This record gives sequence, structure tokens and C-alpha cells, in this order.
Amino acid sequence: MSDPTPPPASSPAPSPTPAPALLPAPSLAAWGPAAVLYAAVVAYLLVRNIGVPVFDDAYFFKRFALHAIDHGVYAWNLADGPVYGSTSQAFQLLATLAAAISATHYVLVVKVMNAAALTGLAAVTLRWCSRAAGPRGSMVAQWGLGSPLVLTTLLTGMETAITLLVLALVLTAMIRPDGQQPMPPARAAGWTLVLYLFRPDAAIVPAVAYTLPTLLRGAWPGRYAAWLAGLLVATVAVLWAYYGTPLPLSFFMKTSGLQPYGAHVAMLGLGQKQLHFGATLVFAAPLLWLAAHRRDPANLALLGATAALWAYHLLLTNEIMGYRGRFYVPGLVPLCLAAARGEPVQREHGRPWVAWAGLGGLAVVVAVAYANDWIPTPADDALGQIPWPCYAALVVGGAWLLRPGPRLPPALEPAVMGLVIAGSVLGWHPPSPFRVRSDAQLLRIHARQVTTVRGLSDVARCLPDARTVYHSEMGVTGLVLWNTRVVDLVGILSDHVVGGETFEQICERDAPEAIFLPHHNYRELNREIQQSECIADYRRVVDRSSTPLYVRRDLADDFLSCATEVHRYRR
Repeated sequence: MSDPTPPPASSPAPSPTPAPALLPAPSLAAWGPAAVLYAAVVAYLLVRNIGVPVFDDAYFFKRFALHAIDHGVYAWNLADGPVYGSTSQAFQLLATLAAAISATHYVLVVKVMNAAALTGLAAVTLRWCSRAAGPRGSMVAQWGLGSPLVLTTLLTGMETAITLLVLALVLTAMIRPDGQQPMPPARAAGWTLVLYLFRPDAAIVPAVAYTLPTLLRGAWPGRYAAWLAGLLVATVAVLWAYYGTPLPLSFFMKTSGLQPYGAHVAMLGLGQKQLHFGATLVFAAPLLWLAAHRRDPANLALLGATAALWAYHLLLTNEIMGYRGRFYVPGLVPLCLAAARGEPVQREHGRPWVAWAGLGGLAVVVAVAYANDWIPTPADDALGQIPWPCYAALVVGGAWLLRPGPRLPPALEPAVMGLVIAGSVLGWHPPSPFRVRSDAQLLRIHARQVTTVRGLSDVARCLPDARTVYHSEMGVTGLVLWNTRVVDLVGILSDHVVGGETFEQICERDAPEAIFLPHHNYRELNREIQQSECIADYRRVVDRSSTPLYVRRDLADDFLSCATEVHRYRR
């Protein structure tokens, strides 16, 4: 009932394909050029987008961080005490560091952190893959990591980029390129827990990757399972004691069967899954094909880890803010490793015409899906758009890897792939003037780009003593109304929904000065609010918005005489 001792490197596990020889540790020249080119693309994206707003959810971390710095508590609202609003507890610590470095340019610091993380991800992955399959292996990883799904993690302001780096470090330590698992169970469980703290769902990947080879050998990974269970129980107990809930509030709000938002939100989530997972499959398809050429326990474990993560999100979650497949992206890391291990087998034993036919078929599928908007295109939401040069680069990069005939010198091979990736990035983010902006400037730009905060600046200026404001879109709101108790009506940052309280109950208790209705997609919640008795005590002052604004009647006249923005959005 315990993990068997890994077999010696000289006795690899049986497999239907030849076991790979462990190449010597590669010199920097073997993978360094590809890593440098990738770092150059990341640097371009960073500089080009240094003054561009991030995802609204990314601003959550700053409010928590500033409360921790100023008051020593990770609370969204100080009056409410700690709340488990940050899914990534480890990134919340890094966000606190970023806020301590610069509270006025927090977004800039986080983007630099994410750029460093992507550069580190490339270095770790390319080195491992070059040891598995030489320069061709590192090119496979370069191709996989050059997709917009990975590169966009630099721009979100959230935890995905750093999670990818940690995941790569964990997987490359758990599984050697020759398929052996040198990491003891206790240490493997510890690293799985570290990843859990960066993103709980991403911990599925190392858990499956470590245990599946043992299961395939007919044994039970008892020691790893015991260590991991003990560490998780202890961690969840500590977080539960501090926050009052054992898991992030987002788990209860975004898990199918638990989320309380009704049928319309669930239906919209299915449509989003089509776009998000469709894009993921398109960019993963060549990697899956290469990986399938080697079916030893190590590759089956890496493929199983990817499949388990994807299945979790496909079947069990509602992907709110899942733009460009960000919930599926961690599955690309083990897939790159498995594809690099499969590439030599494909080159030696595969049939060239099958590879070219498959690449041509992929190009046709992408063209049809793009024309019909089955995958992200420029016609979609601005945060999820993927233009055609990114899809073209996928096919061109595949053609470069599959081409027959003479090869270029090893140092030039990754240069061509780097140019393909750079071309796709330029088509996606053409050059733009460089401009550093403060967080305050970014919030103003963000507010002009969406309708959900129409009237927010008037609330901040004309209700300076407001104690409580309700909203469903919390990032910009939480930073603009810094000294106000801001209640999240959809329950990601406020625990009244988990506690079973209705809108009527909290509204009667809080008597908020202003209420932004939830985003119009929350139809059932909006219906409940509109039918409540409490909302009758409020006057609607913004009509043309996804989240119309109501102000308490005893304050409405003075508010309207002071306001300068809301009059533009009244019928």
C-alpha cells in the first residue's frame, strides 16, 4: 500500500515504443537561443501593454493587499473581517509585495512579475524538452508556449503566468525526460500543495502526473496520497479558521450544481466553454498528436494530467472571466513536455504524409471555425479576441517542424520559430506608443471602456460619507470606493450568498446609500431585486448601463444636483 521504489534508470518501464535515452544535460547553446527569442517576445508585449488596463478581477488583489499592509488583515471590507475572496492565496502574497513596492503603480509591478514568470517558464520548459529530444524538443516547447493562450497571461494582471512557472518547476522535478520519477512521495506532495496555493484546480495536474505511473504499474501510491491528504486537510483547516469558509467563495459561486445564478448564467457559461475550450483544442491539437506517438507511463501520466484538468473545467465549472481559455492553459505545460518526448518517435517511425495531412486538416478546421465564430475572433469580446495571424502561426510553425530535407544550423532553427511567433504577436498586438500609467489613470481608462461603472465617479464624489454600496463588478469599484464597504451581490467577495441570505435581508440590514444592479446577465438575481420591497426605497439614476445605478431616495435629490456623469446615461 505504498509507493514502490522507482526502478533504476538502466531498467525503464516496458512500453510499446522505445524507451528514450536520457540525453546529457544540455548546454545553454542547445536551448538558450529559443529562450532568448521567447523572452524578447514577452518583453515586447510587456512594453507595448505596460499602460493598458488589466482584467477587472485583477484589481481584487490590490484591495486585499492594501488592507493587509495597512491593517494586517486580508479583508475585502474591513468591517466584515477576513473573507476567502482570493482563489490564489500564494499570488495574494505576491500581490501584497507588489503593493508594498508601489501602491500607485501596482499594476505595472504585477505585469513585470508576470513577464519574469513567463520568461522563467520558457527557460525551465525548453531546457527539459531539449534534454528529452534535443533541439527539436525545445522547438516543440517554443511552439507550444508561443500561443496567445499562454502569452496573454502576461496581460491579465492575475495569477496564471506565475502558476504556469510553478507548475513547470514541479513537473520537471517530478518526471525526468527519460520517464523516471526521482522525487520522493513526501516532497511530491509538498510541491503539489504549493501549486494548490497558487491555483487549487491546477494541483490536479501534478497529482495525476505523479500517481498515474504508479497505478499503471499495478501499485497504489499510498504514501503520496497520505502525505497529500494530510497536507491539504491541515491547509484547508487553517484557511477555514481564518476566513470562515474552507474553500474560496469562487468555488461555491462557479461550480456547476452549486452556483446560485440560475439557468441563464449557466447557459451563457456553456457558450463561453465552446469558445474557450475550442481555442485550447486548436492550439493543443499538434501537441496532442506528437505526444500520442510515445505511450509509456510518463507520457500517459502527462496526457492524463492534462485531460483531468480539462475535464474538471468542462464538466464542473462555470467559466466566468475565462477569456482565452485561461482555466485550461495549465494543461498546456504537461502537454508540451509530452509532445517533446513524442517528437523523436514521430520523426523516426511516423509517416510523413500522415503528418502533413493532419496539419492540412487542422488548417481547414481552423479556417471553418474562424469563419463561423466557433473559436475566438476579433468579433468576440475584447478580452477574448484572437486574430487570424495567431492561428496562421500555429500552422506555419507546424510546417516548419515537419518539413523534410536539409536542416539549418542548430542555432538558427529556433530563430525561424521565433520569427513565426513574433509575427503572430505583431498581428495580435501591433506596435503602439509606450506610456507608463498609474493605477488611477488605468482605472479611469477602464471605466470609459465598460458600461458597468457608469455613475461610479459621481457616487465617489457626491456620496463621500457612504458606508455601503452594492455592485456585482467589483475590481474598479473596490478601488474607486476605497473607504466604502462594497458588497458583492454575486458572492465572489462577500459571503452572504454562501450564508444563505437574500437580497431583501441584507438590504434591510445595510440600507446601502447606492445600489448598482447586478450585471444584466444575472437575470434571476435582478428579478429578485426588482421584486423586493427594499428597492422601492431607491431611485434609479442611471438607465443606459449593464448595471443601472439606484440611489437611496433620501439622498437622491442632493446626489443628482451634485452629479455630473449620470445625467448622460438617463433616459
